[in-house]
Amino acid sequence: MKKKAQFAVGQMFIYILAIIVAGLVLLYGYRAIAGFTNQAEEIALVNFKTAIENDIKSIASSYGSVKVKIYDLPSSTEEVCFVNASAINKHKIGIPTTIPQQYNIINESISAGSKQNIFLLPMADIPISVENMEINSTDEYFCINSTQGKITIRLEGLGNRTKVYRE
Repeated sequence: MKKKAQFAVGQMFIYILAIIVAGLVLLYGYRAIAGFTNQAEEIALVNFKTAIENDIKSIASSYGSVKVKIYDLPSSTEEVCFVNASAINKHKIGIPTTIPQQYNIINESISAGSKQNIFLLPMADIPISVENMEINSTDEYFCINSTQGKITIRLEGLGNRTKVYRE
């Protein structure tokens, strides 16, 4: 009888140890997958930033040239806003912009002295500031909703800068 009791205790110890090991493996797997997801988001953000900067820079010198571009976004991005340099300059001299309150984070960024002119909402970790970019001369900003993780814009070369339009 004593051997049966020892066997049952030994077996229970093995079960407990197996449960602990299985829990640790599940925890490690969850953390690894979460890390891969975060890395994928960061890569998508850097790819978007690089692509839009390169496209705007390359088409700027091609006067009259128009390209329609589709950009992949990080999956967490709901909206992309483009801000005209005129809005940034207004903030520098203390004139309020027409950017509505719902985009308060953009106004705060501009008034803090940021030169960022492309905003991913919710805010991305990496600021995007593209030189020689402008939007419609009457608007200070425009925003495009992300559709299935993508946006489509039209770029027009103006000789020394690029005008960005909604598509």
